Amino acid sequence: MAQHADVVFYLHAHLPYLLGHGTWPHGSVWLFEAAAGVYLPLLRRLGELVERGVHLRLGIGLTPMLAEQLADPRFESGLREYLRAHAAAANADARGFEAEGDAHLLSLARRWGTELLGYLEDFDRLDGDLLEGFRRLADGGFLELAAGAATHGYLPLLGREDAVTRQVRLGLLAHRRRLGEWRGGFWLPECAYRPGREWRRPYSGNGFTTREGTAVHLEAAGVRYTFVDAHMVEARVPKDTPGDPELLADYRDFRRRFRTPHPGRLPYGLYTLDGSSLRVLVRDFDANRQVWDGFVGYPGDGDYREFHRRRWPGGLRYWRVTGKEVYVGHKAPYDPEAARIKLSEHAAHFVGVLETIAAKAPGERTVITMPFDCELFGHWWYEGTDWLGLVLEGVARSEMLTLASPTEVLERIEPEPVVLQEGSWGYDGYHKVWLGDHARDYWDAVYSAEDRLAVVVKRHGNEKREQARRLLAAAARELLLLEASDWPFLIYNHSARDYAVMRYNQHREYFHSLMTALEWLDAGGIPPEAEEFLAQREAKAPFGWATWEELR
Repeated sequence: MAQHADVVFYLHAHLPYLLGHGTWPHGSVWLFEAAAGVYLPLLRRLGELVERGVHLRLGIGLTPMLAEQLADPRFESGLREYLRAHAAAANADARGFEAEGDAHLLSLARRWGTELLGYLEDFDRLDGDLLEGFRRLADGGFLELAAGAATHGYLPLLGREDAVTRQVRLGLLAHRRRLGEWRGGFWLPECAYRPGREWRRPYSGNGFTTREGTAVHLEAAGVRYTFVDAHMVEARVPKDTPGDPELLADYRDFRRRFRTPHPGRLPYGLYTLDGSSLRVLVRDFDANRQVWDGFVGYPGDGDYREFHRRRWPGGLRYWRVTGKEVYVGHKAPYDPEAARIKLSEHAAHFVGVLETIAAKAPGERTVITMPFDCELFGHWWYEGTDWLGLVLEGVARSEMLTLASPTEVLERIEPEPVVLQEGSWGYDGYHKVWLGDHARDYWDAVYSAEDRLAVVVKRHGNEKREQARRLLAAAARELLLLEASDWPFLIYNHSARDYAVMRYNQHREYFHSLMTALEWLDAGGIPPEAEEFLAQREAKAPFGWATWEELR
């Protein structure tokens, strides 16, 4: 049995590109909510741990999509306006509660107003640059910043090798530009992986072609480590999932033929793919679920703040979960002191869970990897950043556990070989969330755009004309935005279905309009309205700094 465990916490921070694409209920407000509820509170909690001398080691990945938005001047002004407006809403609520004689809700309103203005002061101390807060912690050795795919494209289902290469290459360029030093970590969008094998596009009915595995693209780009889900190293078979019948039949056939030469792999280790230098850290589903699952985990506790009930018009939250079966309109008022007590209990319990895993895992030293969506902490689970701070401090005090960055684990633990099963960390462990009838039109849009750009690259790869280069670069940006895995995800879970359909159709339209303008240019020139459209898209798309050579 293990005597000790390295604990790797990794926060995956990501939002789709929202600036310039609506405000409320879907659009830039998502970004401002995440900054006010997640990123600023997280920086404050981590800073407090550093000031108290806690041995802090934490991995975090701010995806290129998120980093591009946090570096945009529109974000700085928008977040300031958001924080001031919501602090004013808290003051207005306070006046209303005072008039009603509700002392408890009055105290909450004043608390929220003070909290929001406090985060505005934190933002001022960073000179409006949230990325600088993360860079400072990384420079101090407390955070390890990992890279990710350019627009969070779902790599196993992209239709072409050059599309995968573009997502990886531009993601690394964007990381270095916005966040500086790179230690070799790369977050696979949705932890989605496909081994090299005969493969065909879903829905197309086309024949099989030989495709490189995801790891080949990562290794070629110099990636040292990534993260996968436990079933992918254990070679457990995910449940059958609906989707394109031909693709699912192909997957079932591959699954029947798949036999791992390394059976019995557990999530508590460091692995290397056969014949590759790539290292793999593995999420333990059961322990991880204790945190993110509102039905069986901590966030669903009745004393924590309720996410779904707000007071309008300000949109602030004054109620607690109360009970999972309690109708949202019947929720009880939030009690910060009761929530604080639960936080201490739940943090201590989770540290105990990690110690139990360490005690039962084989070998003298094991690795416990805990990757989470960063937006869980503070947004979906209001108390989450405080819980995380307590857990990090508890792990640092534990005699059985050590907080470790991914690179520290790579340096002191010898990896074991593994062959990864195809899959993701999505529902059922396969591609279900990103496949099925809900995604058929989406993937048709992606594949047709990828193919059209590939044809154009052959003719214009070394293009010298400035206007043509601008059109090509703008079109590549629209393709990247179209490829974002967020759109089929939002359609599948119905959280913003109409917005997601609108967005991917917009990027499909923009892409083909730009390609058509290039054809006009080749034929003699483009009309003024096409030039105006190009300038508009250049102003509203990310990666405006990237050249055609970096985007093609």
